[in-house]
Amino acid sequence: MKFLLLTLALLFNFQPSDEMPERGTMADLQGLQKVYVATDDDDAYQMISKTLKGYKALEIVNSPKNADFILEYKVLTRDVAAGRGGADLAKRSQLRAVLRRDAARVVAWSESETLDVNDGFTMSRPNEINLTLNFIKAHKKAFAVKKKSD
Repeated sequence: MKFLLLTLALLFNFQPSDEMPERGTMADLQGLQKVYVATDDDDAYQMISKTLKGYKALEIVNSPKNADFILEYKVLTRDVAAGRGGADLAKRSQLRAVLRRDAARVVAWSESETLDVNDGFTMSRPNEINLTLNFIKAHKKAFAVKKKSD
């Protein structure tokens, strides 16, 4: 049986991919302050950066090389359908705090959220802002950041 597994592994050249991150916890971000915001969407970058600028425990940097960790934002799905009064939209997004530990990528925090727009209206803030505020809240809770340093 071991021989068969070894043979299959060699045949398919199975190797853990650098894209497969390890799972960490918020504690992995202890003492890290410099954050790089990674997203393909310029508007999302502006919303996330503006929200983070109000949180003094972190400093936004302009290069991943200068960052202690990275906040990665991406849209997972975007479903649009015609509605009676306009378009219905469901946009599912994810924000992850990722760092490097040795050669491995570690996801220290991750959250997803869906924004629903019905007939062209929504009563919610954009996912980019909600997810960033949820990250800040989790960071404050994990590291007992006092209100004065917000």
